Amino acid sequence: MLSESESLVFTLPIASSIIIVIFSYSVFIAAFLVTISIFSKSIKEAQSYLSLLSIIPSVIGILVMSSPEKIQSFFPLTIPIYNVIYLLKMLLGNSIDWNNCIIACASLFAYTFILLKLCSIMLKSEKYIM
Repeated sequence: MLSESESLVFTLPIASSIIIVIFSYSVFIAAFLVTISIFSKSIKEAQSYLSLLSIIPSVIGILVMSSPEKIQSFFPLTIPIYNVIYLLKMLLGNSIDWNNCIIACASLFAYTFILLKLCSIMLKSEKYIM
């Protein structure tokens, strides 16, 4: 909890960074959902695959909240859900390294591109088309 002397201050760069991080995460999740829905053969199978999608961010969020304040290497910033939760934690705490933000957003867009490329390959294959 914040004391009376502390408050959340949103400057324009921090607010725009939060919007960019949330947008890149949303696009990544949408690409992931499309890939899973193309891969699955029925609605029930897709639902069973996607039911874990709500558990994974919760577990990773708990891990991030118990992690150290500063990351020593850039590798954790390339893990899709971990990097978003870590960046939001840092942005809301007003202690952000802009290089970390760029690395995390770039990795999310790279994963999104890979997932969409996989979707296009799967749609061209007769195995996944009914």
